[in-house]
Amino acid sequence: MTMPEFSPEMVEKSSRACSGICIWVRAMFKYYHVTLQVEPKKQRLAEAQAALDKTMAALHAAKQRLAEVQEKVLELEQQYSASVVQKEKLAGDVQLCQDRLHRAQVLVGGLGGEQQRWESTVQKLGVDYRNMVGDALVSSSSIAYLGAFTSEFR
Repeated sequence: MTMPEFSPEMVEKSSRACSGICIWVRAMFKYYHVTLQVEPKKQRLAEAQAALDKTMAALHAAKQRLAEVQEKVLELEQQYSASVVQKEKLAGDVQLCQDRLHRAQVLVGGLGGEQQRWESTVQKLGVDYRNMVGDALVSSSSIAYLGAFTSEFR
């Protein structure tokens, strides 16, 4: 290959058939040297491709885990929102119950005084019931005596 006489033009001067072989040999020589340079690059490409495939598989697995985690976070956020709404509802119920309890205590306190009044009224009515016949007799005799009719007419 280093000889200047081994060129297709020089070989064609000797033999036209050998010129084709010379072209072929030079092409094979060039292919060999290109292959020597390209083959390590192909191997590095294959290694890089294998590493890329491995990394892509890891990325895919990580994306799946991320999707699962995001789904779990969304579910937890929904549960949290529902819990907050329920907490607010329960806080409102607690406030309503406290208000009712306060009003009931005020009512019971007010009715405590009424209980004493009712007890005294019941005692007075019991005495009045016992005295009713006598009171009716006294009042009817007073009306008859002090009435509009004269004593002879009565």
